[in-house]
Amino acid sequence: MNEIEIKVRVADPEIIRGRLRAIGCILSIAKRQEDVVFVHGSMKKYEVKEGTVVLRTRDEDGKTTLTLKRQLSSPLSSEEYEVEVSSSESIHLMLAAMGFRELVRVNKTRMTSFYGAFKICIDEVQHLGTFLEVESVTERNDYTVVQEEMYETLLNLGIEFIEKVTVPYDTQLYRLIESTRSLRRD
Repeated sequence: MNEIEIKVRVADPEIIRGRLRAIGCILSIAKRQEDVVFVHGSMKKYEVKEGTVVLRTRDEDGKTTLTLKRQLSSPLSSEEYEVEVSSSESIHLMLAAMGFRELVRVNKTRMTSFYGAFKICIDEVQHLGTFLEVESVTERNDYTVVQEEMYETLLNLGIEFIEKVTVPYDTQLYRLIESTRSLRRD
């Protein structure tokens, strides 16, 4: 299956929650997600391009999942496979033994809802801010067209946003960490 998504930065999550409720979306309670992102040790510089494989463990509500994402040709689109595992600690050791290294940890609080075929998430991401994510899991491979449909849906619903974000949270955090390291060296 292909996961296609968009992310937009929002200024006021309460306005977004209110707008979603007004169009009939029922938001879940806020759930804490702790993601650990791994890349293969042979990757010297973290640049996600078509074919790049990223592995992620996610701990949420006492459940751990392992997700493999293979980057497709469009930003924020990937081929995705997921499986529940019994222990993030054990899977982290296995990934290290297979040559993968931890890249970043992404901690966020997420509320989810659905609108038509789209999953909608409000994410409060530690160190990054508040985002609205719209996601579709589909067989379609016209990624850019699906993403434009998602942006149009937001605009048609009257949901305003500060900016379009074209990279995943892990990449944003990695860049933030690298820029901080660079500032310390200067």
